[in-house]
Amino acid sequence: MYAADAPFKDLHTAKWAEEAIEALASRGAINDVASERFAPSGVVTRAAFITMLMNALELSDNDAVSQLHDVKQGTWHYGAIAAAEQLGIVTGRSNGTFGVNEGITRQEMAVLIARAADIFGIVPGGGFAEAGVFTDESSIAAYAVNAVLDIQKAGLINGLGDGRFAPMDTASRAQAAVIIYRLYRIGR
Repeated sequence: MYAADAPFKDLHTAKWAEEAIEALASRGAINDVASERFAPSGVVTRAAFITMLMNALELSDNDAVSQLHDVKQGTWHYGAIAAAEQLGIVTGRSNGTFGVNEGITRQEMAVLIARAADIFGIVPGGGFAEAGVFTDESSIAAYAVNAVLDIQKAGLINGLGDGRFAPMDTASRAQAAVIIYRLYRIGR
């Protein structure tokens, strides 16, 4: 895609993610948040992340059925979340919700990417990656540590420039696009 064809005029703030964002946009996997703006540093919600992921992998299914209480039929994210639920990518929370409007943390994003990658046989499960990759590894939740290490070893996710993973930080739209694009490229 040539710069003149770029659908978003604010990618100069995230040059490191530009290729991923433009590639996913050309596939129809991501959309703007406002006229020709992607808002790369903006928070990505759990619903938006799953929708981007499922659209990129062409797994959304409007005929799928969700059991999650806050995933309502007819919403823009329903087919993506319902399909992800049926595939085991999404399990929901103990209270029966997904948290559609909440920002997704980096460790939550890692778990969902690892589950999607597992469907395609891309990432080995079971924590085969070596510990000690991130300086804040001890702050990664027990449920997420294997997923984080596995997808890091597979080249799907990196830490921040200072060696941290920052598991509880809310993921940005650019970070989400990059990890989804990496999975798409490996999986096709």
